[in-house]
Amino acid sequence: MRNISGINIKGSKKCLDMLHKVWNVQEENNGRGAIFATGTPICNSISDTYAMQMYLQYDQLKEMHFDRFDNWVKSFAKPEYICEIDVDTSKFRFINRFSRFFNLPELSKMFSGVAAFYAVDDESELPEFSGYDDILIPRNVRLQEYMDSLCRRTEKIRAKEVDKKQDNMLKVSTDGRKAALDLRLVEKEQPYNENSKIFQCVKNVASVYRQDKDYVQIIFCDYSTPKNMEFNVYSELKKHLIEEGIPK
Repeated sequence: MRNISGINIKGSKKCLDMLHKVWNVQEENNGRGAIFATGTPICNSISDTYAMQMYLQYDQLKEMHFDRFDNWVKSFAKPEYICEIDVDTSKFRFINRFSRFFNLPELSKMFSGVAAFYAVDDESELPEFSGYDDILIPRNVRLQEYMDSLCRRTEKIRAKEVDKKQDNMLKVSTDGRKAALDLRLVEKEQPYNENSKIFQCVKNVASVYRQDKDYVQIIFCDYSTPKNMEFNVYSELKKHLIEEGIPK
């Protein structure tokens, strides 16, 4: 089974090495001894379950002939050609990916042999979620120009005109995310005005602060953490929040 988006049929040496170590531990402990601790065993697709089962339920999979990925897929998943927006956001494309799954109760029952499931219900005492507000910012000319350059890079990569060590789709998508946050992260100019995400964040945080100074606010940003003397969003936010009158 080839050309399935998101599925790496070559695998990786690191995962194969881990697989052998897990099996070795299990062989010395009558099938036990290996414990995985994660709240997100399935990150991208239900097909991730197959990888977890290969680590922890190999004997059972082999007995049912599910140790072959193609056999596993025929029982639980179906690849389909679907239309989705391209990585450079400029056009659509058809790709083959897993979009439908079936026999999930049976898969869940099998997987529960090595996984602990916890239901979230009204008695779980989790805090209530009261919704959120989207802040929409118009795309500025500089960002549009940069996005156009990403499109040109994407076309060269697809045409194999550049070495993948010099440029690749992961670099393009990473640069796109950086530019969308702040153009200075890709060494371009970004004015501090209403078209800046940092500007909008600072104004909203300052507004809440003025309403009630006893509030605690958490700002989450997984890009551009402080390092050396380079521009970073954390330091920039702090500088402008202080300018808005919020104590350091």
